[in-house]
Amino acid sequence: MTDPSTLTVARSDAGYVVFLEGRATMNEGPAFHTFVTQLLDHAEEPALVVCTDGCEYMDSTFLGGLISLHKKYSVTERPRFIVAASRESRARLLVSARLDLILKLTDRAPECSGNRSPIPTPPASSRDFTLHAIECHRLLAEIGGPQAAVFQLVADQLSKELADEDVTE
Repeated sequence: MTDPSTLTVARSDAGYVVFLEGRATMNEGPAFHTFVTQLLDHAEEPALVVCTDGCEYMDSTFLGGLISLHKKYSVTERPRFIVAASRESRARLLVSARLDLILKLTDRAPECSGNRSPIPTPPASSRDFTLHAIECHRLLAEIGGPQAAVFQLVADQLSKELADEDVTE
């Protein structure tokens, strides 16, 4: 039996730490992405570290979401979106999609103060969910590597399905 998905957040001296536990999938991805974006867009300086050591699996949609957040918050001199991943966690979650070569990584999450608070993961609307999945798979395809063509096919198929849905409405 797989562990249930849990996303929690706590304060650290540098900002916030989000802990991913269990499986990080397309079900949690849109809510996670929205939470991080709202937090970092409205905070003056803090950084957000995502701790992956308790995560056993990430699907392609969640991985693509990490790239999106990296592009928005970590390509500056002072990155604000950092992924904390042990060597084992990197091998398990990031290497196959080549994210270990792209993301701003650290070996450990900073110490936290206070209790962890759950991050709610309400379902996204069907259209929002599909748009998020398309963006995530396009970003993964841009990285290249052995899975790039598959990620592009997924993005193209979802785009076609969304266009077909728009025509029938």
